[in-house]
Amino acid sequence: MQNGRAQGAGFKRVMAADGHKAATDEADRGQAIPQAQFTDGVRHIDRRRPIWQGARAALAEAGWADTGGAGILDKAGQRFSFTLMTNSSNPRRAKAAIIVQANLKSIGVDVQIEKLETNTFYERVRKKDYEAVLAGWSAGLFIDMTPIWHSGEQYEFNFTGFNNPDVDRLISEALLETDADKSAEMFKEAQALIYEDQPYTFLYW
Repeated sequence: MQNGRAQGAGFKRVMAADGHKAATDEADRGQAIPQAQFTDGVRHIDRRRPIWQGARAALAEAGWADTGGAGILDKAGQRFSFTLMTNSSNPRRAKAAIIVQANLKSIGVDVQIEKLETNTFYERVRKKDYEAVLAGWSAGLFIDMTPIWHSGEQYEFNFTGFNNPDVDRLISEALLETDADKSAEMFKEAQALIYEDQPYTFLYW
C-alpha cells in the first residue's frame, strides 16, 4: 500500500501497524502470508513488525482525539480521513481495502475507498495523484531496490517520490559489495529506513 498525500502526525505509526494487522487477518484465513519488501526466503528481508494494540495510544500521543463523539478522530479542526485508491479489476485488493478500512475505523480513522478502471488507476499512480494506493509488485530473486527506492526523476517506478539519501547510498553500496552477507546487511538497513518513513505499508504476498 503506497502512502502519498495522506501523511501527518501519527499516520506513519498507525499505517505500519495496520499493514501488519491486515496481513495477519488475511493470513489467519489462509489467504496470504505477511510480507516485507522481497520474495520470502531470501536473506535480505528485514522483518520488523509493529504492534497494532499500540496504534490508538500513538494517535492520542500525537494529539488526535474524538472531540465530536462521532467515532472519528480529529486534530485542530481536521478529521483523520483519507481516500484509499485501488483498481476495480482485482478482487483481492478490493477485499484488502475493506479490511484496512475496517481496521482503521476501529481506532477512529475514516478511510474512503475509491475503485478505478485499471488504466485510469495506473495513470493516477504515475502522476502521484492520490492520497493512498493499494497495489502490488512482483518480486525477483535478484535483489535490486534501485527502480522503486532510489531518488531521482529517472526512476519511473518510484511512484511515491521517495527520497532518502541514506537509502540511496546503501542501495548503491550493496550492489557493489561482493560479500553477499555484507550486501544483505546493507539491504536490510535500507529496508529499516524505508519502514520508518512509511512511503509504503507492506501487507502480504
